[in-house]
Amino acid sequence: QAPEEAPARGRRVIPLFARVLAAAAAAVALFAAGIGVGRWTTMTSMESTSHYAALNQAQDVRRSTDTMPDGHVVTLTWSPEMGMTAITTPSALRAPEGQVMQVWARHGNTVESLGVYERRGGDYSFVDIMPQPGSEIFLTFEPQGGSAQPTGEPLVVLRVGAPDPAPTPGGAPSPSTAPTWDGGR
Repeated sequence: QAPEEAPARGRRVIPLFARVLAAAAAAVALFAAGIGVGRWTTMTSMESTSHYAALNQAQDVRRSTDTMPDGHVVTLTWSPEMGMTAITTPSALRAPEGQVMQVWARHGNTVESLGVYERRGGDYSFVDIMPQPGSEIFLTFEPQGGSAQPTGEPLVVLRVGAPDPAPTPGGAPSPSTAPTWDGGR
């Protein structure tokens, strides 16, 4: 019986050593993964911040604002050339417990969800739309997970106006803005 017990003792020692070694390796792997995830999160946040800064500095940047009853301003910022749109809200604006802020677009009588407002490294959220003249972008509080149609009253309504008139060659006034002469009548 002694020869059979010796290997059993050896297996107990090796698995213990192997477990300690495996636990140490796992700890190192988790640590490395944690650093990788943290770096990825930071890089993603920095990338988002960089995109937001570029959007605000674009040559063709457009904005629409609305003031909330408490005086805070919400801004819709977009650039057709960059193909980016963001909504900026005051940091104090948070959805109540069990609700989310949802973004909507209204085109005439049609309302579509643009998704849940998610802050990206600041007080802004990118939205997947290129605003068109006559559109309205608005925010509501909705049940957790969002709604198919707005159930709450709009917190703000951001109206998209008509495009700027096209410049005329040589900087001359366009016919619609040219001064008229009424003969002094």
